[in-house]
Amino acid sequence: MRLFLRGKTWWFSNGSGDSRIRMSTGRSNYDEAVAVAKKLCAPSQLENDADKMEFAAVAAASMRKRAAEVRSESMDTPLEDIPKLFPYCNPHRTVKESSVKLASFCWSSFARFCRSRKIHNLNEVTATIADAFLRSLSSTRRMATLSFIYCRRFCELAGLNPNPFQNKPVVDRSETVHHQPLSKEQIRALLAKADDLAARNTSPDAGEFAVFLRFLIYTGLRLGDAATCKVSDVDFSSNPPMLSRMMAKTSRPVRFPLHPALIDRLPREGEYLFPSMAHFYQLRGATVLTHRIRRIFATVGIGGDAFEFSAHSLRTTFASICAENGVPLAAIQSWLGHTSPMVTRIYTNLENDRAKTAALSRFPSLG
Repeated sequence: MRLFLRGKTWWFSNGSGDSRIRMSTGRSNYDEAVAVAKKLCAPSQLENDADKMEFAAVAAASMRKRAAEVRSESMDTPLEDIPKLFPYCNPHRTVKESSVKLASFCWSSFARFCRSRKIHNLNEVTATIADAFLRSLSSTRRMATLSFIYCRRFCELAGLNPNPFQNKPVVDRSETVHHQPLSKEQIRALLAKADDLAARNTSPDAGEFAVFLRFLIYTGLRLGDAATCKVSDVDFSSNPPMLSRMMAKTSRPVRFPLHPALIDRLPREGEYLFPSMAHFYQLRGATVLTHRIRRIFATVGIGGDAFEFSAHSLRTTFASICAENGVPLAAIQSWLGHTSPMVTRIYTNLENDRAKTAALSRFPSLG
């Protein structure tokens, strides 16, 4: 148990983590505060109903007081400073650092939106303003959904009641931009440009990056899964070599054969298939690799909305070419590691190397 001063009143803190109790004793005298804190810390040891009722009343009053203090403090705080005063957290799970950064980004976007409408404090935010902000993001369904989740949580942490973010964003799916697959001509131009950069040795890892692009196209893996693939994930002794790994997003294992265009390009020694790519991904997440892929896209004239053409377009391309060449949809879903309660049995029946080897024979060589 620890006592500390807030203004002229002694507060106590007891326990740790989710079981921590932090409450006002309502006393300015230290000795009296210690006596109250001891009583509040041991409600199960209270002997009569009167003491138990007193404990409940003090606890409820303290919670109401703290809620009022939080609300008063947050109402006078500029919108930009809300994440500093109330850091993003989730009581139900451990929050990743990347999620905290994304939450801060979504709230900063909302703060800028409010500032453009001369709204500077939290007490000025209404449900109408929140709905207008989400509608401004309607062209990108993912950002609208994430902004709704994170901004609603920040308002909860700040004690804003009623919460203005109560209505889920309504997105017109007909106007939503999706990742577009690349044409075969675009893929050939992309790989030719990557090979040219590698031949001119424009960067120490230019050759590795050229192979990495092929790996994304021929495997259909997500960017993070591909960047962190290890040499031990590939069974080079089988014919054809098989890659096995756990999908980070779905925690689902996948196993599939490697395309002949990849086999001779991949290393047999070391920890990672792409050491530089793994380093960048582990250091900065997908940001560095995403920007690098967009830059090489731009050099060969592949442009458009950032959400329309990105690293994920290579995964979409893989699925699209498989479908064009007659690979069953269920086989594609199983290969990509997608999960669905309705077709789990279909996926299970297709989880065999023979079916995937036959499917790979239909995938053309792209250079």
